[in-house]
Amino acid sequence: MSCHACGERRATSTCSQCAVARYCTAVCQRAHWPAHKAACVASRHCRAARARGVADPCVASRTLFELGLDAFDDGDNDGALALFAEALALAQSTHEASAPIALCYNAMGNVHCASNRASDALASYEDALRVLRLLNAELHVDQIAETMENVARAHAVLGAHDCAHAVRLEALAVLDARPDADWAS
Repeated sequence: MSCHACGERRATSTCSQCAVARYCTAVCQRAHWPAHKAACVASRHCRAARARGVADPCVASRTLFELGLDAFDDGDNDGALALFAEALALAQSTHEASAPIALCYNAMGNVHCASNRASDALASYEDALRVLRLLNAELHVDQIAETMENVARAHAVLGAHDCAHAVRLEALAVLDARPDADWAS
């Protein structure tokens, strides 16, 4: 995993408070603290509540997800990514595959895209797609198609235009196959 402060791939230390954010040096960790503080505090509160058995992991996951959206809206991509990662971990602790897990992966992909990390975005979007396909596909057709479009965009940014085109065609086929696909006729 990369350093939350500088993006360096050799992040070897973890924030001792939240155990989510990773850093390559203590200098990076100190420099990143103002951006990381809100995510760190939220993560610690959720972890403490979970340890006391007070908070439902699903509720805590949703809260962290919403805080991640706020951080992303405020331009704090690193904070958003840390919050989405914590929300994902909580969601995964309750289910092997669920729509909230897919939402977390999609959100992480969006942060990676905004941070010009197309390869990481592609991996997150593909994880979201994998989870959605494990669920009842009929209930999640729109999310599957939207996630496939995210996968296609990431492929296009990486220069894999043939892959992007193939994924877009597959997304259209998914939409055409749904029971209420009268718009195609």
